[in-house]
Amino acid sequence: YAVDVEYANGSGPINTDNKCAVRTAVIDGAAVGPIVMPQRGDGNWNEYGYSSTVTTMLGKGVHEIVLAFRPSDENMNGDINTARVRTIRFTLVHTNGPKK
Repeated sequence: YAVDVEYANGSGPINTDNKCAVRTAVIDGAAVGPIVMPQRGDGNWNEYGYSSTVTTMLGKGVHEIVLAFRPSDENMNGDINTARVRTIRFTLVHTNGPKK
């Protein structure tokens, strides 16, 4: 599965500063990879877009996903790292079904 989040980040102007929000995707207790949510415009907290994507294998059943803030997720400026998450999206990209 490809995993990303729908988010808003109004911490600063697009493509300037280093105010993206970064979290570690943790699924069933294992770190899968970074979720990066760049700023979408200064004060623009109601415009949503999609983050970077991580991929993971998921079997049938219930799974726990956490967007964890870890020391490795700090921005270079060490100051602003904020986003509003609306949705976590899972997209099937490959199935390990029977070969034909």
